[in-house]
Amino acid sequence: MKKFGFVAVAFCALLATVIALGSFTTSFAYNKWQRQVSQLDQVVSAEWSHVNNWPTGGSRYTGEVRIALSTSEAQARELVEASCGEESIFDEVIYEARSPVPNVSVEKRGLTGVCGDKEELADFARILNVLDQQSASFEADVLVWSYEARTDYATGEETTEPPSIRAETTTAADLFAFAAQAHRAVGVNNPFDFAGSVDDDVSPITSYGKKININVPADYDLAPVFPVLSHAFLLEHKGISYAPDTGIVVAIDDAEALAGEDVAQARQLAEDAAVPFSARLADTPFGSSEVSETRQLLLSELARLPAVEATTFGEHETIVATTTSLAGITEVLDYFGENNGERLNAVKTVSTAGKGRVTILLKTAENDALTIRLDAGVASLADLRAVVAAAAEILTATTDIREVHIQSFPDKLRVHVTFESYAASTTVEATEQELRGLLPLTTIDTVAMGWSDGRSEYLNANSQGS
Repeated sequence: MKKFGFVAVAFCALLATVIALGSFTTSFAYNKWQRQVSQLDQVVSAEWSHVNNWPTGGSRYTGEVRIALSTSEAQARELVEASCGEESIFDEVIYEARSPVPNVSVEKRGLTGVCGDKEELADFARILNVLDQQSASFEADVLVWSYEARTDYATGEETTEPPSIRAETTTAADLFAFAAQAHRAVGVNNPFDFAGSVDDDVSPITSYGKKININVPADYDLAPVFPVLSHAFLLEHKGISYAPDTGIVVAIDDAEALAGEDVAQARQLAEDAAVPFSARLADTPFGSSEVSETRQLLLSELARLPAVEATTFGEHETIVATTTSLAGITEVLDYFGENNGERLNAVKTVSTAGKGRVTILLKTAENDALTIRLDAGVASLADLRAVVAAAAEILTATTDIREVHIQSFPDKLRVHVTFESYAASTTVEATEQELRGLLPLTTIDTVAMGWSDGRSEYLNANSQGS
């Protein structure tokens, strides 16, 4: 038993020695890398760190190299060559440069191993050179991600995602000047993936300012695009993007601004430069491009009507317009009735082409008990006006009505009146008779009476006659 205990102790001691020796050997290799890299003129400092994530994960070695903002392409290649002579393997090597004047912080992340791609680090040096040439008032925080290898598991094809540049500056002028210069520096041989923002704190981590995204293939001519982009950036927007297949897309804050003169000027400038341009409301759902474009146009035009108090997008391809009064509903209907109802016909056509519905929901701030839903068209605007007038009259006659909902289709009209649960049957019957006497029955398909607790009585107006 004593012999076994002695063997166990000896084994543990041997194991500890092997681990310590391995750790010493590993540390020696990384320390040697640190000394060798630190000797280069362009290197300000070089450090390495190790995190042991056992038992939830493996070990992670990270190298951090701070280099001068003035590092040249040749010096970047020299740095890679110096690293290649070592046996140490990093999970990631981070290169960074900082400068007080101009106030710049820039990082290169995503490089693995030690012996990286010379040309990739040379591209990073070109970005550093662009930043080094900025004026003393320039402030920016820049993050450059490395090439990323990806495999399409369906086809087995391997591709390499281009490095991406993330930048934040304190002014739009600085942002676009840097973007244009960075594109000229690295965009000839590489696809250009740029995301920028303008914010006072100069930190992409807390980026609350206006944003722009540019994504173009290698050797793409952005010269005619940048002036239009910089002009559009001055609009009140939630974000701007540019890609060859979509052109410039601007997300505007509100419907009134979307229909305003500033957007029109930006669109004209883009047209003059032969740059595709579109503007949409921010944070809105999308169907097909044709349906979306029509919905945007309808919403922006409705917002400009004097009687419309608010407009927004609802669920299921719905445009919601709230008018200041019941009379405002008539003004909106007149808007749709202009030019022989061409606007409603356009809505019908787009709904069919988009295999969906474009629905306009009209409400009033004066009496929110009345809602009108135009489902892809109206059979008769005259009949609809008469139904709205009838609804207004019965709402005035009794306070027991919770909601009058008018639903309009291309070929029929439906009316549903919902009473409070406490409403007497006699009130419901009297309202029904009054409504029947007011309604034009040529296009009325169904009139439904019911209570808010689910009880209901139905009258088919066409079958009953007048």
